[in-house]
Amino acid sequence: MDYIIKKNGEILNSPHREFIPDLDSIPFPARDLLDLKLYYSAPTKKLTSDDSTSILTSRGCAFDCIHCVSKSIWHRRIRYRSAENVVAEIEECINKFNIKEFSILDDNFTLNKDRAIKICQQIINKKLPIAWICFSRSDTINEELLALMEGAGCKKISLGLESGSQKILDLMRKQNTVESAKKAVKLIQKYNIKVHASFMFGNIGETTETIKETIKLAKNLSLDNATFFITCPVPGSDLYYYAKQNGFIKDNTPWEAFAPLTNVAPIVVQNNLTQEELVRWQKRAFREFYLRPKYVLYKIKQLNSIDAFKTLMEGFRVFYRIIFKKNKK
Repeated sequence: MDYIIKKNGEILNSPHREFIPDLDSIPFPARDLLDLKLYYSAPTKKLTSDDSTSILTSRGCAFDCIHCVSKSIWHRRIRYRSAENVVAEIEECINKFNIKEFSILDDNFTLNKDRAIKICQQIINKKLPIAWICFSRSDTINEELLALMEGAGCKKISLGLESGSQKILDLMRKQNTVESAKKAVKLIQKYNIKVHASFMFGNIGETTETIKETIKLAKNLSLDNATFFITCPVPGSDLYYYAKQNGFIKDNTPWEAFAPLTNVAPIVVQNNLTQEELVRWQKRAFREFYLRPKYVLYKIKQLNSIDAFKTLMEGFRVFYRIIFKKNKK
């Protein structure tokens, strides 16, 4: 693990340091140093009216997606906190800060099913009154785990489905299938857990037809909500080096172009679609997904409190900003 600092105007890069082998040895975050009221979940992730916080129960990812920087940071090595340690942090948040909503930020909380089951069982045994959301992959869940997750307070699972085209998934090195996505969403919903999914437009090999496949998949999955990003070759990812080698990234490319949602023209990594076309398709995807009468009615039925209304309005503000944003050159 490296660190980079700026000292007296000079940029210093440390020698490589070994990872901490025992994550349980790391103290819990010093939340008492923060004004926790300043931090809240995004509208796509908000679950309740309770105060919320993020929690990291593992570090690293086993997969090799071309657009992801995780392997550059963690070298595809996964380290886990014990179930006891994770639940102890949750209890501290409840007892010390009155926090009862959690966003688990692991790359894939459900990869190690046995550990995830232990965490859920402890939450259930201790009768902790919490709600939480986590990131997962469609091929790393099963009924036993989902039943325990639902019992332990899991209200939503966020899946990185990325594309409705198998060709694009393969080019991304996703090591997953469109059929797996369809089965997983149905299985998750069987246990009354909502599903958020993220998709990407503009990957290597992307065409108008593959984008249409992605929009069609998103609309057919009965998702609680969805996010449509334009593929970004984030520095440190294999896609970044591919983009540099093929001339898609220039020396004067602004850093803000690497932000996930930005008003700077996106960086293209293929020759089939222009920047303008990608932006148009992104806006179209948001409109087609969120302005469907069926979806609008679904959201209206969820308006059972002032907090639910506030969350919906916050989501609408994000939607409005995306739809009407103007991209700078």
